[in-house]
Amino acid sequence: MQTIYQPDKPAPILIAEIQYFMAFSAVKKLVREKNISREIALKMNELLAQQYGVRSYPL
Repeated sequence: MQTIYQPDKPAPILIAEIQYFMAFSAVKKLVREKNISREIALKMNELLAQQYGVRSYPL
């Protein structure tokens, strides 16, 4: 399905990408502060990417 370009309204995929990046940043910070293990963070990262429908960033 092709979406119509609307310059005053961001694309839904852009919104999803931003939301994923905010969650990814929080997970990355938890790992850096040693509040969660890297293994748990990797699983969380994959689940977040699936939830938002985007590709996951490397942790």
